[in-house]
Amino acid sequence: MAGACMCVSCAQLPFKDRSLAIKMMRCADCKSEFGVTSYGTAFRVQTQKRRRFLSPMFLTGAAVGAGLFTFVIVLVGLGLWSQQTIVTAKRASDPPAPFDLKRVPQVAVADPFPVNPNPAQEKQRISELIVQIKHKNAQQQDAFVLARMEQRPELRGLPFVMGAACRTSMERAKSFQTSVEAVRSGMDQDMRRPRGSTPHSEEHAPFWNTYLAATGNQGIDTDHGIAALSQILAPEPQSMRYELVKKMAQSNRPEATKALAKAAVFDLDDKVRYHALKELMNRPKEHSAQINEVLMHGIRYPMVSVAKQAAHAIYALKREELVPQLVDFLGEAAPGDPVEAKVDNKDVCTVREVVRINHHRNCLLCHPPSQTGSTEEVPGVIPIPGNPFAPSPGEAYGRAQSANEPMVRADTTYLRQDFSAMMPVENAQPWPEMQRFDFLVRTRVVEGKELVDLRQKVQARGANLSDNHRAAVQVLAELTGQRNVAPTQAAWREAIAANKGE
Repeated sequence: MAGACMCVSCAQLPFKDRSLAIKMMRCADCKSEFGVTSYGTAFRVQTQKRRRFLSPMFLTGAAVGAGLFTFVIVLVGLGLWSQQTIVTAKRASDPPAPFDLKRVPQVAVADPFPVNPNPAQEKQRISELIVQIKHKNAQQQDAFVLARMEQRPELRGLPFVMGAACRTSMERAKSFQTSVEAVRSGMDQDMRRPRGSTPHSEEHAPFWNTYLAATGNQGIDTDHGIAALSQILAPEPQSMRYELVKKMAQSNRPEATKALAKAAVFDLDDKVRYHALKELMNRPKEHSAQINEVLMHGIRYPMVSVAKQAAHAIYALKREELVPQLVDFLGEAAPGDPVEAKVDNKDVCTVREVVRINHHRNCLLCHPPSQTGSTEEVPGVIPIPGNPFAPSPGEAYGRAQSANEPMVRADTTYLRQDFSAMMPVENAQPWPEMQRFDFLVRTRVVEGKELVDLRQKVQARGANLSDNHRAAVQVLAELTGQRNVAPTQAAWREAIAANKGE
C-alpha cells in the first residue's frame, strides 16, 4: 500500500471523502494518491472499514431496510408520499446536462487568459484595468460599464444594474460583510470535517453550526444573511444546496421565499427542486408576489428545461392567479425569436438568450474595484491567473484585505445571476479544473445574415408552438380544466371570459 510508506507531507494531509475531489493525483515522492478540492486544497482519501458480508449486523440491517422499502411502496401506493398535488403534477424534463450548458455563449470583461499565464504580467494587466475603471468612474458614476460595452459588443444587453440600485448602504454593507465572513468561516469548517462522522441528514452540520453561531442564530432571518447564503452557496454540491433549501424553509423572510422559488425553477438537481417546491406550498400568502415573479421569469426563460420546470411549479402550486399572465405570454414572441425594438433611438431587432460568465475571471465585470479595502466595501481579492487559488474560502473573500493585491467591492453589484454551476475549464492549471459559471439572460441586437436565419427559423415553425408556449398552454389546461381550447392568446381569452360568464 502507498499509505504504508507515505512521505511526511502526505502523512500530514487531512482526511476527506473522495466526493470532494475535483481530481485525483499522486505524490511525486511516495506515490500516494490524494485528492484536490475546488479550492486547490489537497487531502487524503478517507477509507471505510471493511465489514463481513453476512455478519449478524448486516442481516439485521438488510431486514430493516427491506421493511422500510416495503413501507415506502405502500405509502406511494396510497398517494401519501408528497403533499397536495405535487405527486400528480407532470414532472419537468431533466435539467440541462453539462454539455448543454457548455453550448451557452460565454462573455467576459477582457480577452481570454493565455494558456500558460505569467502571474506578474497578469497581475499588471488587472492593475492597469483597475486604473482605467477608477479614472472613468471618477468622471461619471459607473461610466466604465458603459465604456466597456462600447469596446466589447458581447457585453451589450446584459442586465446591468447601475446607480443607486446596485449600491448597498454602509449600514447594510457592514451587516452583509459579517454574513459573508460567517459563510466563509462555515465553509472552512465544513471542508475540515471527516466524512461519515455525522448522519446524512446533518452532512453539513459543521457549516451551519459555525454560520449560525457567527450570526447570533439570526443568519437565516435577515435579508443580508439570506443574500450571502444564496450567492455564495449557489454552485456548491447538491447536498449543500439541499440543506440550504431546508434552512430557507425555516425563515419567514420574503427573501427566503424568493430563494426557494428560484431553487424550484432553476436548480439543476431534481431532488433540490422537488423539495423547494414542497416548501413553497407552506409559504405565507403575502409572499405570493415574490413567488409569481420567479415563476413567470422561468416561463419566459430562453432555456427549455427551465421553462418546463417553471410550468410544473405553477401547476403544482395551483397558481390560478397567473392564468391572465400566462394568456398574455401566448401573445409574446417565443424566447429566442427576434423582436423589433428601439435601441439608442434606432429601430433594430433583438433576441433574448442565456449567456454564462466565468465567476473567477470576471470580478471586474460584476463589481467595481475596491477603493480602501475596508470591511464596509465587502472586499474580495481578484484571483491572479497563474497563481493558485487561495487555500480556503475565508482567505479568498470575507477576510481578504491586502493593500498589495487587486480587490473588488461586493457592496456594489452590477449583475445578478439566475443560477450558477461548476463546469470544467480547459488548461485551468494551476486553478482547479472545475470553476464557477454564472448564467443570466442577455438581450442582444441581431442583424444581417443572423437575423435572416432567425426569421427563417420562425417561419419554418409556422403555427407550431415554441417549447415555452407549449409549456404555458399545458399549465393553462391543467389550471382551468379546459383542454379543448386552441393554443392562441385570443382563443384562451375567449374561453376564460366565457367561463366567467357562466
